[in-house]
Amino acid sequence: MQYVEVLPQEKLPHAVLICDFVHFHHYNLDKNNELTEFPLEELAGHAELFADIAGYENVTYRKEDSVNVAAAEQMAKLHDALKAAGYTGHPLEVLLVRLVFCMFADDSGIWNQDQFINLIKNRTNEDGSDLGMWLPRLFQVLNTSAEKRASTLDKELASILFSH
Repeated sequence: MQYVEVLPQEKLPHAVLICDFVHFHHYNLDKNNELTEFPLEELAGHAELFADIAGYENVTYRKEDSVNVAAAEQMAKLHDALKAAGYTGHPLEVLLVRLVFCMFADDSGIWNQDQFINLIKNRTNEDGSDLGMWLPRLFQVLNTSAEKRASTLDKELASILFSH
């Protein structure tokens, strides 16, 4: 362990294994030197400790935020409704990715807060009947740099700029 303590941060291993060919002492450096001890005959039962040697990575799963679960359920319903209406395949998948991006941009500061949702609320019919016309226009604007956008563009579309 003294050898490990003097290594530069970028050279630190994930674990240290000490073995006398009968007993194993495995120190997980990623988990505050968590010690697992076992005899040779139990080696197979501790194979997961050596997963990183084989190129595997341990992933810790945590319960999803209920907001994320609800959003995923809403996106699944949207997917199914669009598919039932005949909008399928790659174009459907691209549309959903673009919509998720727009919602993420609204919340994360990629552009001004709620620009996407405000565009939808302010420029589309309440029943959504013209939403299919507005989304391609939005995506076209997003694919055009600000200096190349038409000067006659709708003010809300023209205002969508990336903040970075």
